[in-house]
Amino acid sequence: MNRVATGINSVVEMKNLTVGYGIKEVLTGIQANISRGQFVSLLGPNGVGKTTLLRTLSRHLQKIEGNIFINDRPIESYGQRELACNLAVVLTSRINTELFTGFEFTAMGRHPHTGFLGALADRDREKVWEALRLVNAVNLAERQMDQLSDGEKQKLFIARALAQEPKIIILDEPTAHLDLKHQMEIMAILRDSCREKGLTIIASLHDVGVAARVSDQVALIKDGAVVAWGRPEEVLTGTNVSELYDIDGAVYDRTIGTLEMKGGSGTKKVFCVSGAGTGATLFRFLSKNGINIATGVLNDNDVDHHVANALGAHIISAPAFEQITEEMISNCAGPIREADYVIDTGFPVRAANRMNTELITYALAQGKPVFTLRKAEDAGRLLKTDSGNLVACQSEVQLLDKLGAMVTTQGSGVRSLNE
Repeated sequence: MNRVATGINSVVEMKNLTVGYGIKEVLTGIQANISRGQFVSLLGPNGVGKTTLLRTLSRHLQKIEGNIFINDRPIESYGQRELACNLAVVLTSRINTELFTGFEFTAMGRHPHTGFLGALADRDREKVWEALRLVNAVNLAERQMDQLSDGEKQKLFIARALAQEPKIIILDEPTAHLDLKHQMEIMAILRDSCREKGLTIIASLHDVGVAARVSDQVALIKDGAVVAWGRPEEVLTGTNVSELYDIDGAVYDRTIGTLEMKGGSGTKKVFCVSGAGTGATLFRFLSKNGINIATGVLNDNDVDHHVANALGAHIISAPAFEQITEEMISNCAGPIREADYVIDTGFPVRAANRMNTELITYALAQGKPVFTLRKAEDAGRLLKTDSGNLVACQSEVQLLDKLGAMVTTQGSGVRSLNE
């Protein structure tokens, strides 16, 4: 793992930094160089020291050892007002905001730039309104803070930080306790601030997927140290994420950016003939219901391959962009015979994967119930069969409702479940 963050145009630098409380060390030996305009995410289990590091960088806590440089100057060399002109902080601890309107609260960010009495000049008011516009909170300007939702308040905390006109913003769990809409909105605001205003943002996050999407650098923190620091595309591997959080029952796949829960602990087995992303939703449903999954033949760059692999499915693979071979098809025979039923996900048939249709035909010849998401007439025409074991479903929901039981059809011909 890469343990040192490197960069140019350094805004924040940490050299052999040890942080903690008093003489109690929490994190040791931190080496990092953070550049202008970067979004840096701190990831790790609760209680490992992410907040302690942020509070030390914001000078709410004294460092134990080592050095912190802000714009190539030791952090100790800054007076409080000068530091506030360079660095803004949004921590989880909240001040009493009940007596303020949204505008008044945001205007508190202008304190480093106002005179002794804190009176707002025209430029200060312009900056407050600019900050409110940036976080889409102009409509909150006249409302009392105690009348706002957590998401609305968080917007104003960020607006206050932006009104401060800092070069760096430090945030501790900026999306904690927010609904999905506000989570996405807040992260988009922060990401855009890096890109458009050149702000450097250092934030502790819990969602690995979100960190992968917004971060330029990620730091993985565990066991008293930064165990990895670098680009998320390099650092956020399945192994690293599993080790970071001591995860045994789930796998992170960096290609699709999700953490998939392993399943398949039951006795039922299903073989899926899928591809081009048509199987991913079904795989997740089957896995969470304890059904063992086998699937093939899947190219190893297919999203279905990534989801199935993360779920712990048995996969018969083909190299990316290569045609399926007779050998690959023959390797599917055993898993099909062992399956309780087979699913055709309605994958698009092309020259490279046409041989997968033979798997469906083989399953029918073995007397397996086969559920297909194709229209009955399309399935019959594609497979050149009128087997009564082939059951056409109108939707994934309809198919999922029928998976728990063996379906028996009467007469011949492909049947539809809505008949």
